[in-house]
Amino acid sequence: MIQQTIFPFKIEMTKEKLTAHGGLALMAEFNHGIGLRELTDRYLPAPGSNRGFDPSVIVDTVVLMLQGGGRRIEDLRELRNEEGLMRLIGHDEIPEPDTVGDWLRRMGDREAGELGLRGLDRVRYKINERILKRDGVKYAITADQDKAVKGLIASIPDVEWKEPVRGCGYELAEAVHCMEKTKKAFRLVIKRGERRQGELFEKGGQYFYHAVAKNWLEEEKDSREVLEWHNQRGQAESFNKELKIGIGMERMPCGQTQANAVFFRIGVVAYNLFIGFKRLSCPESWMKQTLATFRWKMVQVAGRIVRHAGETVLKLMIDVEKLELFRGIRKKSFELTLCPDG
Repeated sequence: MIQQTIFPFKIEMTKEKLTAHGGLALMAEFNHGIGLRELTDRYLPAPGSNRGFDPSVIVDTVVLMLQGGGRRIEDLRELRNEEGLMRLIGHDEIPEPDTVGDWLRRMGDREAGELGLRGLDRVRYKINERILKRDGVKYAITADQDKAVKGLIASIPDVEWKEPVRGCGYELAEAVHCMEKTKKAFRLVIKRGERRQGELFEKGGQYFYHAVAKNWLEEEKDSREVLEWHNQRGQAESFNKELKIGIGMERMPCGQTQANAVFFRIGVVAYNLFIGFKRLSCPESWMKQTLATFRWKMVQVAGRIVRHAGETVLKLMIDVEKLELFRGIRKKSFELTLCPDG
């Protein structure tokens, strides 16, 4: 026989329950553990008929599609080919792309009150709240220089202003402040620099000021370190890039603005869930990994789904080290379900 392919192997179909995205089950467990399905069914409108899909089915499926590498609604068909994996995570049926498109348009319908947009905002807020409660996130945010803060700055003795590095051109001082709407006090790092063209700013005074509110303890970060950490907010462009390229939000699927707004909100939820997954379920060494790296190392893992001794087993083609990693991730995701709201 004359060879008609480069390498001598054949391609055939199989009905075995195989998966090329075995690691996606771990992300699905985290999404479910943090409450994605429960929250979407709570805050989004139920289907209008018994044959319709619950909001949780559509949102959860689209989130998994985006996290797994899909970029268009049509890519949901790839999940339909992952029938064994989808059943493993509780999805007996995957909605057709046209069904999802119609749902996006209904959820963004202005005449109906944009119920999907409002509902997804509440889902996003609640998920973020749950993630932040568990993460113990430290913050350093720009403080509004209202009358109280300006008065506090004016009361700082001149001897307390210090250059963090000699000759750096600015000085730092600290104060304790409490805002009107909260009883909690926090540290305020204030930076002052001398105006180079002071005559142009007679009302502004000799110095310009920048105040940063933070909850870092002194032994954790000093004033200069807090300011440097705060200035990393310039990395927001990297986060936007990950949302745009990693999650696939650079292109919208519909011809209607409001439907695209619903899709984009789901994309933001998918991205926030990924960040939560990294921070709450994965080892610290994985924190700086991009979504593309996660897909390469964790999601795109070949596996076989079998029934053995009355149990369902997902057999993955991984080594012992990665097996222990996956088991640890699953354990942390399960712990989320024990007390959803922290």
